Amino acid sequence: MKTCRPDVDWSNQRAGFSLLEVITVVVLISIVSMATVPAVVGWQRRIILDQAVSDLQRQSTEIRSRTVQDGESWQLMLNNRTHEGFRICVADSRQRIQFSLDPDLKYTRITDGASPSSEMEFEVVFFPDGTVEPTTIRISDSKGNSRYLMFDRLTGSSSVADLLPQQTQG
Repeated sequence: MKTCRPDVDWSNQRAGFSLLEVITVVVLISIVSMATVPAVVGWQRRIILDQAVSDLQRQSTEIRSRTVQDGESWQLMLNNRTHEGFRICVADSRQRIQFSLDPDLKYTRITDGASPSSEMEFEVVFFPDGTVEPTTIRISDSKGNSRYLMFDRLTGSSSVADLLPQQTQG
């Protein structure tokens, strides 16, 4: 048998890793995992929360557009009990469009700086002139992370924030 290095005796060489080397690698992998897993889980929760806020903002934008276009008031109705949302025409309640809410999130209505409402079901009314009831909706998860969807009363537009304006002062 021909070898590249005839001066090396391979019969005395050990094959594989020692137990100490294997344990060291396992410990290092465990330490890295303990540091990264909580961050990844928190990141995934944040993505779910951001997606829910984005979906709700899209629904409100569609309702506002339809309200102005049709000249009829529409409601955005949210139900925490059944995890459903509806877009409902006020003049003709048969005109309703259903969408689902994330069951792991809680939707809370805050009106004019008042304390959050514990209602299981609430609505936000959009008027034909483009205005909307002054409302803020808090979307929160079980770990206490929250985002706020705020509606401007005069323009009917919505914006998203991590904190309410009162919380950012002081």
